[in-house]
Amino acid sequence: PVSILDRSASAALRALLAAAKARKAHPDELACTLLLLLWQETPTGGKAYTFQVGDGLIAVYDSKRELQTIGVEEDGGFAGETVFLTSRPALRGWSGLFRAVSFRERPLAFIVATDGVGDDLVPLRKNGPILLENLQAIFAAAVPTAALLDLLNYKKRGSFDDRTLAVAWS
Repeated sequence: PVSILDRSASAALRALLAAAKARKAHPDELACTLLLLLWQETPTGGKAYTFQVGDGLIAVYDSKRELQTIGVEEDGGFAGETVFLTSRPALRGWSGLFRAVSFRERPLAFIVATDGVGDDLVPLRKNGPILLENLQAIFAAAVPTAALLDLLNYKKRGSFDDRTLAVAWS
């Protein structure tokens, strides 16, 4: 599984560098974070493998109805600073950016979100609409995607981050 994430991260970087070249731009102009999650069933439950460059959120919604962060944010060491896919620390090697977490049972949902969602909707972070309080209603909605779009469509003063959210539930 780690080799799959490694190949995926490398492919993302190659695609980003090719896009920069095609646009005649410096790669730093396309700086971005990269969040990857892979789930593998095992006889005793399962294992989540993550790869994270930069900020954002990789989490599971477990059987206890709790949100558990399993990715690790890669920051630049100063408040408000992050490491991007094109940053020197990220380019030096991926090895410290992989994480594996074992579970005794399959989580109810897997969540991958940019920091615009993670910072604004997760209780461990800033005040705002709370993702965890809305997950049950979203999963029960007749059209879950519409409920997710409604949640992401909020307006928050001073929040200019992109809001991208992927939720896979079983």
